Amino acid sequence: MNEPIDPFAKSKSMARLAGIGIAVISAATLFYIFTGNAQSVPRIYVILPFMFMLGVGLALFPISKAETLHLYGTTQIPFKHMPLGMKICFGIGIVLTLMLLILQIL
Repeated sequence: MNEPIDPFAKSKSMARLAGIGIAVISAATLFYIFTGNAQSVPRIYVILPFMFMLGVGLALFPISKAETLHLYGTTQIPFKHMPLGMKICFGIGIVLTLMLLILQIL
């Protein structure tokens, strides 16, 4: 009687926590880089906006490996089957990363 409505709820909540963790770490690192007096900044910081948006997308639209395996027969969800919100977050992340890369070059 106390069975969850969504059998993949636990897996999705773990994906949400991972997304929140990714977003917080990315945002904190970006904040530290741009507000600090860092003399040498690793070039890897260019992908941090994408990682932040990936974390936000994962927190808002969790993807469960167990559910993906059940629905599509694989643990890697195809891009065409991802939620629209996740695709939008990917797009925003790519645009922000490219903008930061262009600003770095200029």
